[in-house]
Parts: sequence; structure tokens; C-alpha cells
Amino acid sequence: MVAIARLQGSAASAEQRALLDVGAREKLLSEHLPEVRHIARRIHVCLPLHVPLEDLVHAGVISLIDAVDKFDPLKHVQLKSHAKFRIRGAILDSLRASDCTAAETMNPTEALPALRQAGLPSKC
Repeated sequence: MVAIARLQGSAASAEQRALLDVGAREKLLSEHLPEVRHIARRIHVCLPLHVPLEDLVHAGVISLIDAVDKFDPLKHVQLKSHAKFRIRGAILDSLRASDCTAAETMNPTEALPALRQAGLPSKC
């Protein structure tokens, strides 16, 4: 039976997603929501003070919803691991998108002293 599920990979995962009812989806989201806030706080510690934590959490929650919707249990990966990777990436993508300074105009050797003066914690 497992071999058949592996051969029919996309069809089986679509069936499993269809079987995931709204209640189970909401339960998964509420169980993993604290992880979003944890990841956002860890990233926020390394950012300037003017970046709001709630913006990071917002990007993470949207990514969590997407991760639950696209999760495929046939790939033998835990939802928590899958979601962590997606949440962190979405938060970093939102930071890149909201950056008012273009990446190509910033010189890394000039940016480091500016970050240290801004109070960047030593653990970042």
C-alpha cells in the first residue's frame, strides 16, 4: 500500500489535503502559532528598533497558513520542521522587500559599523 501511495504521490497528497477538514486545519494552525512568534522574536532581536515585531509575526502567520496548506505528509517530514523553514524564509523575505535601501547600493564594509552604532546585539 505504501508503494502505491509513493507511485501516486501527487494524487495521494491531494486526497489527503482534501480530507483535512477545517477543524483539523485550525487545530494545526493554533498549535504552531507560538512557533511563529518565537521565530519572529529571535529575528527581531537582531534588527533595528524601528522594525515592528508585529510585521514579522504577520509575515510568519501568512507563511504558516501556506505551509499547512501545502504540507505533504508523504515526504516523511514533520509539519513543525516544514513550517519553521517556511516561516523563517517568509520573515526574511518580508524584511528584504521592506528595505528602503537597495542591496546593490549598500557597501558591506560600511554597513557593519553603522549596525554596531545602532545597537546590534553581539549575539547576532
